[in-house]
Amino acid sequence: MSVYDEMARIEAARHKANSRLPRRQRIEAELDQWEYTVPEAAEVLGEHPKTIYRRIRDGEIKASRRSPRKTRIDYTDLAAYIAKEGGKKSG
Repeated sequence: MSVYDEMARIEAARHKANSRLPRRQRIEAELDQWEYTVPEAAEVLGEHPKTIYRRIRDGEIKASRRSPRKTRIDYTDLAAYIAKEGGKKSG
């Protein structure tokens, strides 16, 4: 088995284990990247990319624009947004 096959197997097992967690814990477990593109952040949050762009425009999520077509969201900003929204939903 190649290294890549082993990495894929481990990632699949991690994803399967995370799928049994509550939504918030699953999202936090998936925050293992330093930066996210808007589509990646949308997938993590379970929202449409247009919703993420709107949240960035409205200042709900911090993001950096490297160029007109490269918007990145730092994992700490995504985690802060999740924590803030978790507080709103539970309260």
